[in-house]
Amino acid sequence: MPIFRVAMTDQEVPAHVAKALKRVARSTSPEDFARALETNAQLLFGSHADAALGNVRMMSERVAVAREDPLTGLRNHREFQDEVELRRSIRRDRL
Repeated sequence: MPIFRVAMTDQEVPAHVAKALKRVARSTSPEDFARALETNAQLLFGSHADAALGNVRMMSERVAVAREDPLTGLRNHREFQDEVELRRSIRRDRL
C-alpha cells in the first residue's frame, strides 16, 4: 500500500486515509463537506476496526500456539508449571 504525506505535517498516512482526506477537501458546499466527512469517517472507522479485529485474532492464535505444541497438542513446560502452581495454591487455601 503506497504511503503519502499530508501537506501540513511530516507524518506519513496510508493511501486510503489520504484519499479520504482529499475527497473531503474537494467538497464545494457545507452540505457536501458534511456528507463527505461522514461517509469517509465511516469508511476509515470500518477499516481501522477490521484491522483491530484482525490483530486480536492473530494475537489469540499466537497465545494458543505459545501455550501448547501444535503438533502434539500437549501443553508446554511453562503452562504445566502454571497449572501445578495454581493447584498448589488452591490446596493451601483449603488447609
